Amino acid sequence: MMNLFSSSVAENLGNLESTVIHECREMRCIVAAEEGEEENGEIVFKHLKEIILYGLPRLASFDNGKCTIKFPSLEVLYIYGSYEMETFSHGILSFPKLKSHGDR
Repeated sequence: MMNLFSSSVAENLGNLESTVIHECREMRCIVAAEEGEEENGEIVFKHLKEIILYGLPRLASFDNGKCTIKFPSLEVLYIYGSYEMETFSHGILSFPKLKSHGDR
């Protein structure tokens, strides 16, 4: 699996509260931009409080588009074993409540 969600699916996950993704050795990004997608789009994970990613050695970024991604409720972000990740996102991000984060 190269990605988990398309951007159109991610737009409909506003009620998602926690995401733990692990041991997906071929995953390159979590949210994949769709062909022809506008760069000024916006995805809001309104209720997402926790993102934990580990054992994703080929993960390059959370998303591969240039849209704005907002996490208004995100408090925890941990990324472990994502050795190819150079940036979390290529677009604009918002984490106003982030309390705990880490990477390895």
